[in-house]
Amino acid sequence: MKYIRAIILLLISAIITHLAVVVYWPSPVSDSTYMRVTASFEPNKFYILKDGFGDDILQFDSHDLLYGICHYELNDEALVVKADINDGFGILAVYSEFGEILFSINSRQTLLSEINVALLPVDAVNNLPDGMVFHRVASNKGMIIIRLALSEKAYTEKVENQLMGATCEPVKF
Repeated sequence: MKYIRAIILLLISAIITHLAVVVYWPSPVSDSTYMRVTASFEPNKFYILKDGFGDDILQFDSHDLLYGICHYELNDEALVVKADINDGFGILAVYSEFGEILFSINSRQTLLSEINVALLPVDAVNNLPDGMVFHRVASNKGMIIIRLALSEKAYTEKVENQLMGATCEPVKF
């Protein structure tokens, strides 16, 4: 009987401590790449990460690659991604808001010089033009990253121009 009061107080303080930690501990998702991208950029538009800009956004930055990044939100619409990857090596990757790779393609796998692909929500009806390549995505939010290889410094401007021409635009269907 003597120790019951102490045990109850200890139990109550443990419960309160547990709740405080669970409620106020920062979520690992809040520091995700997707959260950093959405905080920095407007949706459905490609941005080029270069000259140290974006080093804090993409923590897997490589100096041999130039990055174009677009975050998207699909709301009863398709997202059409177009990019010229004419010279060199290019990779297009589509990520969910949780960082899962939903779709990835590189120029050497497909021998593509231009990317023209649409993302469709899983439950959407496909009203895209005939012959257009599309990929169904379960996540309505995410980001698209295009990586283009830089073989030398003189090549940087050409690759930047290719990335500046990249688009990720919503299209109603």
